[in-house]
Amino acid sequence: MKVLGVFFTRGVSLNQWLETGLFDREVLIYHAHLDSGFFSKIYWFTYGDDDAVQAKRLYDSGRLSRKIEVVGCPRWFRLSGRANSALYSLMLPAFSRNQVSDCDVFKTNQMDGSITALICGLIWRRPIYVRTGFTLSRAVKKTSPRNWLRHSIAFMNELLAFRFAGATAVTSRFDANYVIQRYGDKISSQLTIVGNYVDTKLFSPSILKVSKGNRLLYVGRLSPQKNLDNAIAACALVGLGLDIVGAGGELSRLKEIAANCKADVRWLGVIPNKQLPDLFNSYRYFILPSLWEGLPKSLIEAMSAGLVCIGNDTTGINEIIEDGVTGYLSPSYDEAALAKTLMRALAGDYESISKSGKEFVCREFSLESIAEKEQAIFKKLLLSQ
Repeated sequence: MKVLGVFFTRGVSLNQWLETGLFDREVLIYHAHLDSGFFSKIYWFTYGDDDAVQAKRLYDSGRLSRKIEVVGCPRWFRLSGRANSALYSLMLPAFSRNQVSDCDVFKTNQMDGSITALICGLIWRRPIYVRTGFTLSRAVKKTSPRNWLRHSIAFMNELLAFRFAGATAVTSRFDANYVIQRYGDKISSQLTIVGNYVDTKLFSPSILKVSKGNRLLYVGRLSPQKNLDNAIAACALVGLGLDIVGAGGELSRLKEIAANCKADVRWLGVIPNKQLPDLFNSYRYFILPSLWEGLPKSLIEAMSAGLVCIGNDTTGINEIIEDGVTGYLSPSYDEAALAKTLMRALAGDYESISKSGKEFVCREFSLESIAEKEQAIFKKLLLSQ
């Protein structure tokens, strides 16, 4: 029986997963690996100084397997800001050497934080699987186009990971092509596409579905990337209500936009992932108007729950939505194009699109299929030792 060490994204704590409602989603893949018997124990290396306390509460409530040991930051090491989290990421191998040395293979939750896994892998000669939910350098280019330092750090992070990791995974075909073009064909042999997963049994249409009319639902961060200002304006143009789940720095600005265009918007705040299946079953339509995506989990979950999904024809989204088949794609990001796409969705065959979307997600993104893909990666790494 093997032991897995998982390195959280740099600066991210178990407490943050709980506060943002991500915990119940993120833990699923690790429970699946334990339930299958593939791993006998899993360590989570996190950046929270009270994560051991949080873990105990989760053990006692049955939400976290006791076979998952949470190894947080020492209480005396205060984490505040990028500099401290970067420093701790380099010191973690020394602070947690007993637990690290107990692992047979390492995995990262994202590219940012993979340097810690690489250091541990080189010191203890363990294979490393670098998993990325989004490509770091591409995200930095989108969010900080003029920050050369962040660009350089992201590039070096990826270069080292692709050079020294035994296996790497991205979530989309677009990211796979991007990585190969940027870092060369040589990495294609250790690069795999492993999509985000969804519990398709939990996120499933209910026979007792009670729809809130034609109100649209959005679930995600409130950030410029999500293009919610145009979605709000589009809903106002066609007279549709929009319910927004999530939090972020754009909240005040978006509320002002909604008031100015007299849009019918309700702000539902953060809702834990475990409550989302019931929420989805109160709606018929889901919108994700982002400017770009990696492979959006909320979109996959909404489609699995039988909602008809509307999104922009952009990276990540257009690998999930096939226009007129599994959902509807807007050809442009602006409010006029989004409004026309909303009208197409309302006039379309709801039952057919809903069924096709559900079947697609079950085939491509079920928890079982993604767990099998990861276990195949781990088997290959362990055999190479």
